[in-house]
Order: sequence, then structure tokens, then C-alpha cells
Amino acid sequence: MYEKVEKIINDWDPIELFPLAPKDEYSQEINKIISIVQENHNIDMNVLA
Repeated sequence: MYEKVEKIINDWDPIELFPLAPKDEYSQEINKIISIVQENHNIDMNVLA
């Protein structure tokens, strides 16, 4: 799941940090999103994509 969320967030690059930022720049945000998805079983990963 991490890789899917990471690709979505990195492709989006919401605050336009790439290509200057390290690849894991959004890792904290990605982990928070994954935590929310896992805690809320009503959220479908496909809906987030």
C-alpha cells in the first residue's frame, strides 16, 4: 500500500518540491494517509486514487 500512496503523492507533488527534494520528502504524510485508511475500513484505496 505504501508504494501506491507514495506514487500518488509524489506524482501530485502538492507543494512542488521535486526534483530538488529527496524521494522520501512526503513520507510522514504518506504514513498518516495509510494510517487513516487502515483505521477506517470504509475507505477504499481505489476511491483515493
